[in-house]
Amino acid sequence: MPSSPSGFKQELRIFGLLFTLVFLFLFFWYGLALPRWDGFFARTAASLVPYPALRVNGSFISFHRIFSQARQLNSVAISEFFIMPDVTNDEVLDLAADLLVQDRLADQLAKDLRVSVSNKEIDEAYDAFLSEYNYEKSEWKKKLKDELGMRESQFLNQVLEPFLLMQKIEEAIFASEIYQQSVTDRAELALERLGQGMSFGDIAAAYSDDYSEYDGDLGFFFISDIPQEWLGVLELEVYEWTHIIESGDAYYVLMQTDTIGTDDEIEQIRLSAMVFRKLGAREVLSDYARASRIRSYIPSYSYSLSP
Repeated sequence: MPSSPSGFKQELRIFGLLFTLVFLFLFFWYGLALPRWDGFFARTAASLVPYPALRVNGSFISFHRIFSQARQLNSVAISEFFIMPDVTNDEVLDLAADLLVQDRLADQLAKDLRVSVSNKEIDEAYDAFLSEYNYEKSEWKKKLKDELGMRESQFLNQVLEPFLLMQKIEEAIFASEIYQQSVTDRAELALERLGQGMSFGDIAAAYSDDYSEYDGDLGFFFISDIPQEWLGVLELEVYEWTHIIESGDAYYVLMQTDTIGTDDEIEQIRLSAMVFRKLGAREVLSDYARASRIRSYIPSYSYSLSP
């Protein structure tokens, strides 16, 4: 039995609704490539709808957000905090996109590392910032609005919180045996070479991240100036070396090479060192980016921030 006119209209409406939903899904998921950032279509899309400009592991960044970030960069470029070289508008938009992609990658990496920033930490950092630069809160809010085109909430959420999160990420990566495995493996290999009779200077030249051009020589230290983590070197004889010492952002292998003083009281000690710098947030984020799915709806753009 054929459908009635009202039934046909109802079916047409359902079909139209389904078609619209499918179209919107495809529109926002796959997007439509636009020829350039600062074009009519991109500006129109940004003003009308949250049209996707980038997708980072399934998470969208809209054209509107990129244009807003670019305006802030242009404002910051003439502020007292940052000097930006002469660049084109498209280059500013590329940089804005890079920074937003980096923030999105950092958010995702932070979840993997199970680190976050609390509101209390943001408030404490904000108070410390105001104190360091001698600003009253009302004065800083006015400066944000007049010179940088930002609200206080934007500064807290888009500047201060990402900065604190990167610090937390770096701390977590420094403390991670998994992320630092390649660095400690290199330090252990250097120790193995020492045990095989190779000279400290040759191994430093081949493996050390710092002081390699001086065969690892650090010069003389007064005993009182030796870092706390290095004090074990005082128990060594000349030309003996330490085990791997972890200190801050690096691992060290130290060797005592000379002393000044008497047998009863050594005043200064000469040290050589091999330094193995830990992987930091920038390096890990760079690897994380290479393994991520980053799609741009501007064909000429690709994520380019590096450590």
